[in-house]
Amino acid sequence: LYIKNYALIEEFSVAFERGLNIITGETGAGKSIVLGAFGLLIGDRATPGAIREGAEKAIVEADFDISGNPSLHAFFELNDIECEGDTLLIRREVSRRGTSRGFINDSPASTQILKELSEFLVDLHGQHEHQSLLYAKNHIRMLDDFAGLSAMVAEFQSLRAALVEISDEIESMKAREARLREEHDLYAFQLDE
Repeated sequence: LYIKNYALIEEFSVAFERGLNIITGETGAGKSIVLGAFGLLIGDRATPGAIREGAEKAIVEADFDISGNPSLHAFFELNDIECEGDTLLIRREVSRRGTSRGFINDSPASTQILKELSEFLVDLHGQHEHQSLLYAKNHIRMLDDFAGLSAMVAEFQSLRAALVEISDEIESMKAREARLREEHDLYAFQLDE
């Protein structure tokens, strides 16, 4: 994580380890400022007031190792995001004029895309922060990722889509058969008449 000209921070960088990372410290040590800067990366609202006094813009960047995150590939494909290798770079810039720009691997990205992407990358736990464990929609994805079932899930989704398509086709054929039977009965009646 790299932060430049955000709130009281002139320049700061920190490397986190894989898995659980905990930021602790005394009141006033700057934990909330670091988390606020990180919030920009995950789509939080940007305000010019967050820029350090005397600076024209604030920059927050983070490199993510995505090698163990297979769910991201479908997200990238769905959102037409290019990602080669196992590293993902997210950057957000906030200018004094009130404009904000987000980037994923140096390609422009909306704050909405950053929010959606963050669900695959981080889970911040703290007072009033993003807590994806509370959302039931995330439980099965987390469990499947942990169990290494992403390939099986993709295969199941493909087979289910094929089943739904075949079921729809069968229902359509049954409806057509019923319609043809009614027409046959009508024509038979008219012929008898």
